[in-house]
Amino acid sequence: MSSSRPNPHASFQLPDHIRRHVNPFYGRRSNGCDTCGFKPESPSDLRREHGLRTWTDASLYCNFCHLIVALHDELRTKHAIEFADLDKGKVAVYSRNGRNGCKHFHLGPDMPDMNTPPAERETIVFYNPADSRFPWEGIPFDRDISPIAGSETCLLLLKHWIERCQAAHTDCSPSDHPLPTRVLDVTAKPPKLVITANLPQRDERYIALSHCWGPSQPLRTLKTNIGVHQDGIDLSSMPETFKDAVAVTRYLGMRYIWIDSLCIVQDDVLDWEYEAAKMADVYGFAYLVLGASSASDSTKGFLGRRRYPGGSVAVPCSASPRKFSKIHYRPMLNHRKALFSANFDGPLSERGWAFQERALAKRFVSFGEFELQWACRSLEDCECDEFDLRRSQEGTEGDNSWRLRESVGIYAKSLEMSAQDFYRQWRKSVVTPYSGRKLTFQEDKLVALSAISRFFHERMDDQFLAGLWKKELVHDLSWNRFRVEESRGCLGAPSWSWASVDGPVSWGSLVGLLNHTEPCRIIEAECTPASEINPFGSVETGHVILEGLLIKATAKYLHDPPPSHEGRHYFLNEWPAGQLFADSFLGTADVALDGEVVSTAVRGTPSSAHYRREEVEYPVWCFLLTTGYLGREDRYAYVLVLGRSVCQPSVFERVGLMILKLGSQSLPSFLSPGFFSTWSRERITII
Repeated sequence: MSSSRPNPHASFQLPDHIRRHVNPFYGRRSNGCDTCGFKPESPSDLRREHGLRTWTDASLYCNFCHLIVALHDELRTKHAIEFADLDKGKVAVYSRNGRNGCKHFHLGPDMPDMNTPPAERETIVFYNPADSRFPWEGIPFDRDISPIAGSETCLLLLKHWIERCQAAHTDCSPSDHPLPTRVLDVTAKPPKLVITANLPQRDERYIALSHCWGPSQPLRTLKTNIGVHQDGIDLSSMPETFKDAVAVTRYLGMRYIWIDSLCIVQDDVLDWEYEAAKMADVYGFAYLVLGASSASDSTKGFLGRRRYPGGSVAVPCSASPRKFSKIHYRPMLNHRKALFSANFDGPLSERGWAFQERALAKRFVSFGEFELQWACRSLEDCECDEFDLRRSQEGTEGDNSWRLRESVGIYAKSLEMSAQDFYRQWRKSVVTPYSGRKLTFQEDKLVALSAISRFFHERMDDQFLAGLWKKELVHDLSWNRFRVEESRGCLGAPSWSWASVDGPVSWGSLVGLLNHTEPCRIIEAECTPASEINPFGSVETGHVILEGLLIKATAKYLHDPPPSHEGRHYFLNEWPAGQLFADSFLGTADVALDGEVVSTAVRGTPSSAHYRREEVEYPVWCFLLTTGYLGREDRYAYVLVLGRSVCQPSVFERVGLMILKLGSQSLPSFLSPGFFSTWSRERITII
């Protein structure tokens, strides 16, 4: 008989860091340590942070401290994640509690700053796995996240979410609605493109795919190959993302899937405009939207191995030191932070088109870089169980509380929302997160949001003006770019629209809180859509005519702005205390106006970097948009900063926004009461 027969009681080999110190373990304490304060009978009280040397010294006599050191060593050697070294930085361990006591143990750095490399900002969860033979008393049980997105575990979880939603969530069931113009029939072998008008039954369920095209063009339907695609599309010719989407559709027992590059004739302008205008229906009536969140382009796929700094360490069992517990660890996925981090889920969450694809879906599953995430109109859930923890911390089953900010499924229940709520949600929950996303073609800025714009238009009964709303125009004109950046500009929007700049915009916290006292007069506001098919897309021309106070001023550039400027590189000579938010780096141009040559500031382009000199003066015109009080005290002014149009010098184009604190009712104003007396009342046109 062979002597190499495996020992059934030895399921894993002890790592070096344990074999070096086995004997000291047997004399270590399992609780009562002053360093960690870990008590198995009350794990929810755990909250300690020390330097790594302190943890290491304590590990000689405390099992739990040794576990902390072992986890830190594992992260450093296997995943290049290091919270601290022996003499610098700290390592923190703490618990998070849910309805039923301690839910999670966390290990991470002490107060990481924004300059810390991303890998060092990782925080991990450590736990007893559900199938542990020798669990460590006091450490919570938790579930592993599969390292393979397409594993049976993940797909069964997806099925569970769908079945639960279908059985219990009446708000999520898609209404009966005809199939999109074209879909892919995956029951055919090979899959084939179907013209749904030719089907005997058009009210069928279908899945829609949300994915990144990337620099490599995916497989597309064109005028020249649409007939071939109707005969069948061989799976071997499909990119990996499409293959994965077909596989998931078949796994779920569905027949049809909608994929944009295959179901829209890409070189047919009219077909593209017609289908783009119907995106709200395509994604809103889909039975499920698959988000290929981890794939940067169609060749990558989304069912493969994940970027996953997880694993396990072996440590002496707290109940029996001669046995060893296997403690698992995985990333702590901060879903609240995900609301503000565009790339949390992966490349798809940075893509402009994907914003409305997710927002309008009744059910959406994200195959992310780390885990599956589920979002429907009644529940938000995830593979790591973070959403369940957060709901339990709130002590409520109210699933709607945890809807992602980017989901507008909430508007299905919007009868109780006031008009002001709608406008506020448009600015805060639509434009602000959407504007920071990437588009291959900048002229798609409004088109890629047009389905949501149509959705809001139907509920607000207001005129849509290139991303702004006429009834709220004074508010909407006061957008700003928090940090000045290069801007490619957008050919499909006037300068007064946020869609005219390439990059994130927002409305200051004052907007909506101000009690407006002196708004300008809106004389006229008009836009001519570039397409008759889609009035919520790109704009051919647009202008606003405003009447109010105007004055000429001079902007200057600061190469190294002080911390108080928070990234703002420009200020006005006349009012240096004002907060000037430039729409882009500025340039200058000479224009002919009333027989004279006039110098004016203009929005810069990447080629105008040489204008960033402190000695350059940028002539601008300041137009008072509105003033108002914040509460009963502080008074502010919102001022549009304008330049003359190079194409039409008699009219203006926007180059920035200034917020000016005028003073308060209880304190003397640093600006004289007659501050605006030198401004002249004018009627101006901005294009």
